Amino acid sequence: PESFKVGFVGNLLRVKGIEELIEAARLTRDRGLDIEFVVVGDDAHPSLGWRARGLNLLGLRQNMRAEVEEMLDRHSLRDRVHLIGFTADIARAYRRMDVLAFPSHYDAPGRPIFEAAFFSVPSIVAVREPKPDTLVDGVTGLAIEPRWVEQLSRAIERLAGNRETTRRMGEAAHRLAVSQFDV
Repeated sequence: PESFKVGFVGNLLRVKGIEELIEAARLTRDRGLDIEFVVVGDDAHPSLGWRARGLNLLGLRQNMRAEVEEMLDRHSLRDRVHLIGFTADIARAYRRMDVLAFPSHYDAPGRPIFEAAFFSVPSIVAVREPKPDTLVDGVTGLAIEPRWVEQLSRAIERLAGNRETTRRMGEAAHRLAVSQFDV
């Protein structure tokens, strides 16, 4: 119950930064930090059309769940990285996170950072130039470079080491979300 919880919400795809997240889990573990990672999501639903068959034939289809499981075993991370899979109760997942990691390769914010903000959870987002209506670096979360594992792990370490700062960022993220995205 005392460990710092880093959440990830989304399909398990390379471009979502799942491999970087697993590597960050390894680095924080190797530094002796009490951090757990909660991964909410699974492989993208398989398509049954001609496009899916073509990707299968070319060997381009991703089965990231299996790759993630292999990474967890190879680095002995099963006690730190919890694969939850899909959940219809996403609110319950966000309520158990201290911070959301969104290490996408797209250099852009995604839906999970807005969802997390509504639950007063700050985000670590791989975005070079965050827009002030989505992420205020150092205020509502932290902006990092896409695909930079060391920077991701250091951002996690920074927030895990100062829970009061993390709490304040979560409150600021909530205020921003309500002011910008309240239906």
